[in-house]
Amino acid sequence: MPGESSIPLDSFITFGDLLRYLRRRVRLTQREVAIAVGYSEAQISRLEQNQRAPDLSALTALFIPALYLEDEPEIVARLVDLAAQARGEELPRGGILTLSSSARKEVVESLQMEENVQTNLPLHLTSFIGRGREIAEIKQLLDPTHEKARLVTLTGSGGCGKTRLALETARHLTKEFEDGIWLIELASILDPALVLQAVSTTLHIPEAQDSALKEAITKYLRTKHVLLILDNCEQIVSAAAKFAEDILRVCPHVQILATSREILNIPGETHFRVPSLSLPKDDASSADIFSRFESVRLFVERAQAAFPPFELNDGNATFVAQICRRLDGIPLAIELAAARMTALSIQQIATRLETSFQLLSGGSTTMPRHQTLQATIEWSRSLLSEAEGKLLERLSIFSGGWTLEAAESVASDPSLVPTDQLLDLLSQLVNKSLVIVEWQSKIEPRYKMLQTILDFARERLKSQGEMEALRDRHFAHFLKTAEEAEPRLFAEKSSLDWAEAEIDNLRAALTWSLDNGDTGVPSGERTGQGLELMAYVWPLWLYRGYLTEGREWMKQLLAAHTSPTLARARALLLRADFARAEGDYSGQIAFIQESLWLAQNLGDKKRIAWALMELAAIELDHHHYLECIPLQVESLQLFKELKEDLWVCRLSYYLAETHIAIGNLEAAKPYVLQGLGISRASKDKWHIAAGLEGLGNLERLEGRFRQAREHYSEGLNLRVEVMDKVGITYNLKALAQLNAVQGYFDRAARIWGAAEKLHQNLGFQPTPAREQLYTTLMPTARERLGETSFMASWDFGRAMKLDEAIQYALTPPDEKESVLVNKSGI
Repeated sequence: MPGESSIPLDSFITFGDLLRYLRRRVRLTQREVAIAVGYSEAQISRLEQNQRAPDLSALTALFIPALYLEDEPEIVARLVDLAAQARGEELPRGGILTLSSSARKEVVESLQMEENVQTNLPLHLTSFIGRGREIAEIKQLLDPTHEKARLVTLTGSGGCGKTRLALETARHLTKEFEDGIWLIELASILDPALVLQAVSTTLHIPEAQDSALKEAITKYLRTKHVLLILDNCEQIVSAAAKFAEDILRVCPHVQILATSREILNIPGETHFRVPSLSLPKDDASSADIFSRFESVRLFVERAQAAFPPFELNDGNATFVAQICRRLDGIPLAIELAAARMTALSIQQIATRLETSFQLLSGGSTTMPRHQTLQATIEWSRSLLSEAEGKLLERLSIFSGGWTLEAAESVASDPSLVPTDQLLDLLSQLVNKSLVIVEWQSKIEPRYKMLQTILDFARERLKSQGEMEALRDRHFAHFLKTAEEAEPRLFAEKSSLDWAEAEIDNLRAALTWSLDNGDTGVPSGERTGQGLELMAYVWPLWLYRGYLTEGREWMKQLLAAHTSPTLARARALLLRADFARAEGDYSGQIAFIQESLWLAQNLGDKKRIAWALMELAAIELDHHHYLECIPLQVESLQLFKELKEDLWVCRLSYYLAETHIAIGNLEAAKPYVLQGLGISRASKDKWHIAAGLEGLGNLERLEGRFRQAREHYSEGLNLRVEVMDKVGITYNLKALAQLNAVQGYFDRAARIWGAAEKLHQNLGFQPTPAREQLYTTLMPTARERLGETSFMASWDFGRAMKLDEAIQYALTPPDEKESVLVNKSGI
């Protein structure tokens, strides 16, 4: 195998980068490495994307042999060092760990347990410096085994390290909170009404159909032992405080760690002011003494990341200390200064900071901490080229980050920031610590700014009069992208993933569409475009946990855009879906009828077909089958004329479902096959799975149980692949009914229970026709098992994790489980 690395080890600054290089060096795929170390392929992908790092014992026991590194101690040392940095751990004495292969099983099992820890804490790409005393104090405050503080708020000026301190403290507490530690990022939220949405989305809490979102969150957290991290509360401090107080009053085992530039000011709050990093005294004389101080250690490490040859020595230590003192030990300010090592010497940085700060502060020799940070950012901005500075300001138009494609579309111009140079300019901003790059699975890299830098850049954008034009460009980009992505909503690589990743930018665009402007009222054209934007990503609001938020956006936009336009006609159908989710059938009918009237008057066949389909759904929900079928047939015919294959496929399945509901299996089958043919031709796994469910229903009802199980299982596997959770729920219920038909009542009860739990978590109402199709044997199961045994099995299923329930449902039953064989298939 290869000997020494052909690339200098110092050039690898993250664990994931070095791991990827070493894997490729020995020509192994991620799957092959996964097999060798006993991980999943997804885990290896996360490691290489720096989303986590393995336990150091596991690294030496499993990865070193798999990558053929036993005879390359320098590479092993660098790999272990980077893993330790990523985990925020100290290396053991003696350098690197050794672990015999006999311990492999124990390591793998511990890693599997670690993989199941419930948390969304991000993996940082830079090490955490110091703060040992602060971490210990905050841990003691939050320690649930002692007199605990229910709410601890970390305060301090922007850039003082509140978020990093909160996250690092949380990493030390993961074993103390059995239901997890959850980071709720509020920096990009400006509307107080969206705080609850941010919480529910992070915790995957469904929006209950019969209660408010706050009540659903409270119900979920009431019995949970969790730590919530509310990060960056300052711009919505009242809403964050209200949420914290409401939760803490009724959820006895919930604790909250908040970060904010001001306290939340509610009962029971413990205030912890985040201090600066420790600073060297003026009488310090050597590099060894200077290196004991946190601020110096941070500067040195970040300087080495920018310029690897840099080392702290007696000759430059005085300048490093001068820089750290000048920056008041503020972490962000120190990182910005250290990033300048790519272009300036340590003496030049120290000198320029003294000169620049005097200019920026009007000659004052001392400044408050917030002015120090502001001056540091101003200084960093002044050292940028004109193009770099302009790009930084324009990028502040984004909310929640951006992609390279979005930056090229919104922030470029033909002269100063040409599209073909934007990547290079963006890379320079990353190198200078003004922009952060984030690597996430399944989607392209995203970029973001720390909130303090974002605020600075956005203020400059406003002061230069560019804000309105940039908001227009931002809105136009996301409207166009959403429109182009609509055909891929149900594709294998669903554009829903893009929509969810860009939820904050979509919110910003929708806010702009409702802006009153100079006239005092929203623009009719722009509100119409806002309605179109909502409709282009319609499954995001209905299926991804944004039901309440989507309904509110739709209410505001429809109230502002009353013109009889095609945009309103389509939006009314989405508004009808929100009404159905609320159980408001009269409202649903009214919205559909208005949409149909508009579409007919405007002569738009596509919207007429959609409206007819929605009216048919109401008839089906109320078991009015004779009224339902003509509407479905008319809608199907219109979609065929329009060559709208997706909707022809969906209507075919709806017609099959209706015919199955009235017992006409012979009429149902051609529609199922028609939908399957369309979806297979377009390789649409989402709708292939739906067709397989339909075929399974037909086979079951005709008594061919083996074939039914094959279709259900194949469909379930496809739905897992595309993560269609609503479809997974239906597939589970279908398999439960099949098991009951075959007399496996205990198994059926377990799968019904698991499906019901998922159903509730998703917060959607199943169609009555499907519910009837999959639950008719529940009373028989109760009777045959007895109520006590039935409920025990039901509860067992509800307690399953999703992957456990899926695996259990896919496992063929043992004949010994059967109590009764039912030949009817009902």
